[in-house]
Amino acid sequence: MLVGVLFNEGKLNYPLMNRLLANSHLRQRYLAHLRVLTEEYFDDTRAAALIDQYAARINDMVQADPKKRTTYAQFISEQQNLKNFIKNRKTTLQSNAEYKLTGPTITEVSFMTTEAWKTPVSNEAVRVTAKAQHANGVSAVKLYHATGLYGGFVAATMYDDGNHGDGAANDGVFSAELPGYEVGTYVRFYVEAATANAAGTLSYYPKGADHDVLMYQVEAVASQVNEVVINEFMASNANGPKDENDQNEDWIELYNKSNAAINLSGFFLSDNPANIKKWEIPAGTNIAANGYLIFWCDEDQEEGVLHTNFKLSASGETIYLADKAGAIVDSISYSNASEDLSIARIPNGTGTFKEGSHTFNANNTPTAIYEVDGATALLIYPNPASTGFIVKQTNDSQLSITNLLGQPIWKGAAPANTFVSTQDWQEGIYIVTDGITSCKLLIQK
Repeated sequence: MLVGVLFNEGKLNYPLMNRLLANSHLRQRYLAHLRVLTEEYFDDTRAAALIDQYAARINDMVQADPKKRTTYAQFISEQQNLKNFIKNRKTTLQSNAEYKLTGPTITEVSFMTTEAWKTPVSNEAVRVTAKAQHANGVSAVKLYHATGLYGGFVAATMYDDGNHGDGAANDGVFSAELPGYEVGTYVRFYVEAATANAAGTLSYYPKGADHDVLMYQVEAVASQVNEVVINEFMASNANGPKDENDQNEDWIELYNKSNAAINLSGFFLSDNPANIKKWEIPAGTNIAANGYLIFWCDEDQEEGVLHTNFKLSASGETIYLADKAGAIVDSISYSNASEDLSIARIPNGTGTFKEGSHTFNANNTPTAIYEVDGATALLIYPNPASTGFIVKQTNDSQLSITNLLGQPIWKGAAPANTFVSTQDWQEGIYIVTDGITSCKLLIQK
């Protein structure tokens, strides 16, 4: 709204701007946002099509209206006048001298933990680097970040002095470090660069910051325990195995791959990445060598010591097994679990997860599992992608893609070698799932 106030018929309202935007940095922020809005959203071709569409909807009613204040001919002519107004307003904006100033080009943005784009674990710092260039030079580069899915950002200076993990000094690569946060924390960030001239023209990465941003969610530290795995689970149990109270409840099966019994006392099961220690496995809980252990996910702990304080969602979530320190021993993400079918590792204890008939408290024999023939792992390339990616390997089910906020981006059938275009997608991290397994996709333009 403020952008609209500051510009009238495409002309800068300098008196008002000078009062509201006395801070030159704030002025340049609004100009940067205006450029993005004009170039990417103020599409006169699209606007013309919408005008035609809406006019067609009311055309017959306007023509038949016995009390209309204007003629039908005026209704027709004003459609073109409106199209011309939008086109001319955009042209006027783009011809403004201050609007036409260009900010630095920002490329090669990435974050680094132990490796590039690897999601940080609890309390692990993240180093963000970006390349910024302009013919007039770059006066400053800043990294803005915020925790959670909404709220204000904090700015930090990015350096190109060779002393901050930015490579060589004055090579155009800038760097800054984000602090570590607790597991489950969402971190949003974007980069701002200013030209080394009197205007200090700004540009952003992603272009639409601070509403289009890069984001990650902090993961839990991996445990050194690797003998126990989540082996099978059922998230929609209507007629399957029953607990000791003769009730059909969701369940999780753990399997001990080792030749020795393991004490799971003080370990944790959870379905919440922000609360890995959601349910503590009771003291005295052991899993036998090469043995199985069933936990009932029914939110009814009064029914037994192996009944958790959470249920599984048939629509999908992530199950976590964590050790006493809260470090992740094993986890599995899934979506759209079918009623009375389990999701199990094939081969038993080591394989990828597949959906089929349950093998409750027993070896996951392939003969009991549906969809065991052919490739079932979810594999896409290239990753990171720019304009699109190829589904190299999948279980041939529907592919579903969401952003980190869980908002749907793409859905469709995706057999092997399917090409999915990402030409119009925003840069950032996406979650790709085939209904059984999931992976992260990074889009970089």
